[in-house]
Amino acid sequence: MRQGEFARGAGPLILLDLPDFDSVEASNRAIAERLAGQVDVLVWVSDPEKYADSVIHDQFIRPHANHSAVTLAVLNKADLLAAGDVGTVADSYAGLLRNDGLSNVQVVPTSTITGAGIDDLRGAIARVAKAHTAQTARIEADIRSVAQGYAGVRGAGGVDKHAKRDMDAVLAQAAGADRIAETTAAAYRKRLRERTGWLMTSWITRFKPDPLRRLGLRETPDELGVHRTSMPELDAASKAVANRGVRDYATKVADGLPQEWSAAVADHAEEVSAGLPAELDRAVARASLPAEPSKGWSVLTVFQWLALLAALVGVLWYLLVAFVPGVLTPLLGGDLVPDVEGWPIPTLLIMAGLLTGLIIGLTSAVFGGMLGSGVKRRTRAAVQKQVAEVSQTAVVDPLLAIREDYSRFAERIAVAAG
Repeated sequence: MRQGEFARGAGPLILLDLPDFDSVEASNRAIAERLAGQVDVLVWVSDPEKYADSVIHDQFIRPHANHSAVTLAVLNKADLLAAGDVGTVADSYAGLLRNDGLSNVQVVPTSTITGAGIDDLRGAIARVAKAHTAQTARIEADIRSVAQGYAGVRGAGGVDKHAKRDMDAVLAQAAGADRIAETTAAAYRKRLRERTGWLMTSWITRFKPDPLRRLGLRETPDELGVHRTSMPELDAASKAVANRGVRDYATKVADGLPQEWSAAVADHAEEVSAGLPAELDRAVARASLPAEPSKGWSVLTVFQWLALLAALVGVLWYLLVAFVPGVLTPLLGGDLVPDVEGWPIPTLLIMAGLLTGLIIGLTSAVFGGMLGSGVKRRTRAAVQKQVAEVSQTAVVDPLLAIREDYSRFAERIAVAAG
């Protein structure tokens, strides 16, 4: 970089000497062609021997005729011509350039040996550079003028961290999280009674419809691996609740935004609300519903069957004594109904079997009620988790993108305003 002024009034500029267009090196030609379209002033330098070469005009100058407004032509080595021929050759060169499409091009004869025309060339380049500088200054002034209309614009910052949590709670309510939790707990208690309840009455429970299936919920994906429900569509009240949750969140996202961005947030929130019921249904379908009792309860099932078997043995014993006592004589001798502390053994078997089964059934019912509260809590948490994921992708991300777009705008306005 050289210090000093290139020419009076030219301002700062960069002179870039491109490789010759007629170079035999293909890479040199490629570089020159690429950069020729990016510079502010294009200077074609030729000499009396080459200025009329058709190859130069056809392959290089004519294709760049669209740069005529910022193109200068230099007839170098003018010292090789007689003084009277310099103007004639320059006019001839200018005529060829006009034929190439450079209507207003200026030809400057120069000589690096005598220095003739060098100052004229400097002046011509300076005038173009000065005009470009003035144009740039006008554009910058226009940008600053427009940016002044947004003076004081600042980035929007973040959204209240509680906003999404509040919306998720409302959307979970709209999706029926409490109802699903209650239903799952009821299904858990029903299945536990079927497995561990008193066998004399638990079979009746099997005839009652399963609460989950009655509600249209699946606990596992279907044969295609898709989570589905056959729950009815959200009713008007639930849709209103969901819409309120989205609108409240959108209001907090739009807080502090100019009217244009605030309106964009509100409009997008309306679009999101239209498709939200289907998204909530899919969220419920994906939730894990812990309605199946663990396999550990099977131990009580075994005891229930053993207790029933004991009671049946006692009943069968009395029936044999009453109707076919001879069957028991070889085994028991003359005393067909032995006792323990005055209690007949068949009676003890019947009482023990019935009481044991009843106690196991009541105990499992009590524990089922206690565990049902945990099932309800886990189910509600599972539904809320899925709803939170849906709200993130369907509501939060698109609305925050608008807020972030405004923040980027504010940053660029600050740069434009200096």
